[in-house]
Amino acid sequence: MEKLRVLFVGNSHTFFNDMPTIFQMFCRENGIDAEVVMQAHPGVHLSWHLSQQWELRYGLVQGHFDYMVFQQAAHPCPPMEETLQDGSRIVELARAQGVKPIATITWCERRFPENQQKMYEIFDALREKTGICCSPVGQVFQRVEREEKDIDLYWVDGEHASMYGSYVIAACAFARITGKSPIGLPYRSICSVPMDHEKFAQVSELRRQAEAEADPAKKEALTAQANQLSAKAFTPIYDREKLWVDLEADKAARLQKIIAEEIAKYDAAHQG
Repeated sequence: MEKLRVLFVGNSHTFFNDMPTIFQMFCRENGIDAEVVMQAHPGVHLSWHLSQQWELRYGLVQGHFDYMVFQQAAHPCPPMEETLQDGSRIVELARAQGVKPIATITWCERRFPENQQKMYEIFDALREKTGICCSPVGQVFQRVEREEKDIDLYWVDGEHASMYGSYVIAACAFARITGKSPIGLPYRSICSVPMDHEKFAQVSELRRQAEAEADPAKKEALTAQANQLSAKAFTPIYDREKLWVDLEADKAARLQKIIAEEIAKYDAAHQG
């Protein structure tokens, strides 16, 4: 059986729904013995990973990885200059150790669709500067949001990925690394944090009230109430057997087709 080692570097958009494990499942279902390791921390930029160089260094020098899939912060996306500088450095470090880097093109917040084009421009510039292979996740998110109204790739906050969104991220990485088509992949994903729109709205309202409250005691009480409700409603799932979710077959099949088309479109537009 073919063996493969992949390092995922990023932030909450990387670790949400245990995305690297979905990728690993895709590989194993296709006869590839994939080992995955993740270095992902909430809200961090690529600059943070470079500043914490011992963790990144150890992974690249001692991990014997074949590929590294990295993801820049997304909401908000850092300026082009920052991503070009830090992304180029990470690409350089990976290649020096014989690790092939892949950049995940990020997706915009649902409420700020105008940000997507800025992300395209940033990753186009990084690709032109370094020649890196890019995984067109943002393109898939944008197209699904426009054309497939019954498929929700976003978690309840409109920023992180839903179980369908993480399916897309993992499938794009699988197609990029293996060169195989995403069509025919298993219709399974992971939901690591429950999706509850009503509870999220309640938490958001409490936080809004706390922010507007002038009285320190009342502000503290509202914040504590919001934190308590959030912790109760959105506690990560620790039971491995309860993480896996069977996706609706028609939705998953449509996503696979879109992923394949967007990868082909991206490569045709950037060949040479």
